[in-house]
Amino acid sequence: MSHLTPVLVAWSEFFGGLVDRELSIHSGFGAMAVPVGSCLFVFFSIREMLRADTGPEISAPLCIESGGEGAGQNGLSYSVGSDKNDGDPKRQEGVSQREAELEKKVAELEAQLEERKQVEIALRDSEWKFRTLVENLNIGVFRNTVEGGRIVQTNTAMAKIFGYDSVQDFYGISVTELYLDMVDRQKFLEEMRTNGFVKDRLIAMRKKDGTPIWCSVTAVAHYDSEGRMECSDGVLEDVTERKRLEEQLRHSQKMEAIGTLTGGIAHDFNNMLTAILGYANLLKLKVVEDPILNNYVEQILTSSEKAAHLTKSLLAFSRKQIINPRPVNLNEVVSGVEKLLMRVIGEDIEFKTILADRDLVVMADSGQMEQILLNLATNARDAMDDGGRLIIETSLAGVIPQRGGLPNTLEPGNYAVISVSDTGGGMDEAMCQRIFEPFYTTKEMGRGTGLGLSIVYGIIRQHRGDIQVYSEPGAGTTFKIYLPIAEQSAGISDEAMVETPLVGGNETILVAEDNDDVRNLMCSMLQQFGYTVIEAVDGEDAVEKFSRHIDEVDLLLLDVVMPRMNGKECLDKIRAMNDRVPVIFSSGYTADIIHAKGIHEEGAGFIQKPVQPQAMLSLIREILQDAG
Repeated sequence: MSHLTPVLVAWSEFFGGLVDRELSIHSGFGAMAVPVGSCLFVFFSIREMLRADTGPEISAPLCIESGGEGAGQNGLSYSVGSDKNDGDPKRQEGVSQREAELEKKVAELEAQLEERKQVEIALRDSEWKFRTLVENLNIGVFRNTVEGGRIVQTNTAMAKIFGYDSVQDFYGISVTELYLDMVDRQKFLEEMRTNGFVKDRLIAMRKKDGTPIWCSVTAVAHYDSEGRMECSDGVLEDVTERKRLEEQLRHSQKMEAIGTLTGGIAHDFNNMLTAILGYANLLKLKVVEDPILNNYVEQILTSSEKAAHLTKSLLAFSRKQIINPRPVNLNEVVSGVEKLLMRVIGEDIEFKTILADRDLVVMADSGQMEQILLNLATNARDAMDDGGRLIIETSLAGVIPQRGGLPNTLEPGNYAVISVSDTGGGMDEAMCQRIFEPFYTTKEMGRGTGLGLSIVYGIIRQHRGDIQVYSEPGAGTTFKIYLPIAEQSAGISDEAMVETPLVGGNETILVAEDNDDVRNLMCSMLQQFGYTVIEAVDGEDAVEKFSRHIDEVDLLLLDVVMPRMNGKECLDKIRAMNDRVPVIFSSGYTADIIHAKGIHEEGAGFIQKPVQPQAMLSLIREILQDAG
């Protein structure tokens, strides 16, 4: 207890006017000072003072109002005294009553103080829980002023999102410094003023070091007494990675949709090409001795084969072309195509290959790998009109989960990498995003179809790989191709295909084909080479005709997709009658549809449309010989 500035105590204010005479009190007796609200109450030991043998004059200390000390600050000033010889019973009774009331008042104040203490403890506990909750969040929480956008309250996550070491470093930062485009800031404020809030607004922002990031912001406005927007409270989440994955998904879906479209087109186109190529080949057999007519037929065949190649390119893009991969050493592929690439790019471009010091064996179609390199080299040549440098490099890379710098579309493992770099004009980010879309080209009219890179993309994805492009305007372009390393060693190169003479037979073949042009061609060609043909327009027709000629049919030639009953269902019905009859399937549809129809029977032949006479006749003889 400390000594306070002396003042005169208005005791009648404490006791509600019960004091009817003056009491003399001095400072030598005990007293207690207790803060309650805005006042400081001073309590004296009244009992001890009243029973004193002497009556010296004293002054009692009291702070009557908040921040004030001294006599008479609330307009009250009293002198008090005591008569030591007064033994009046009424007076004694009054003193006892006053003591009881004072003790009651003290008890009430102590209860209020205890209640206040508990409230303060609960408040501190609540504040601690709220503070730790906000601090432990992985999303940013903020309050900023409208004028100037100054950050006045935030949490650790908010500071970390924008690359600041601590909350203290982040305080005082204006949110305008965090926007990549101030137009976004203006739109944000307009929406806040109009609606009083924003929800899940996507904003392009930047970190302290300038790194761009995407943020999702939800905020609510606060207003002053005059209805003006004063500040805003909100939460902010870094969604850069999520947005990147969404863009990747959209790109994948777009490419898949285009692939589905091209696959459908390829089917119809293949049927038309089958008729064109087939009849042209039959015509060629009739005009061998007429050089003029023979030349006309050759031109028809050449153009038709180019169209067939275009169809295969579309199927390669859609990743639905049927392939038969085998172990291939990429170093050998690059070396083997090097001379061809030098002729393609021209003498004004420096060409260099850098091969890995170990074999890079992958499961791939070597012809398609060469096609990839040819397309990329052609693309590089067109980007370097004034000459430059083209470098093809092979290397080994390991894909590890959550490791940056490598495509996240790949499964963990070892990958062979082919890098194709040029010193051309380069591309901006917008071009890089669309570079693999079919028919998209940065070349001037007449210099490209826009299919080259889309074909590369399709081939690589079909080989369970990935391709990435790195480019900046004026800094050239690098394509990196990732292909999974094969477990088995590279096999012996394919034997060169030797053109064999057309060979026919005298067996009976049941042909089921719903396309009239293709069916007529196949039947004409087979009949011309000695075969007996039974025609069927669909699967049900084929089953019915087989049942009538069950002992005559030596081979089934079935289209995969037909109305009323497809090729596989037709074969199942026929096998119930004869389980040993051999079969060849044909289709202009894509690989996924063919496999979906269940066309994967052991020993069954398959020929892809457009059908070449040599290929079909050769396969027929092979299947019949195996069955015999």
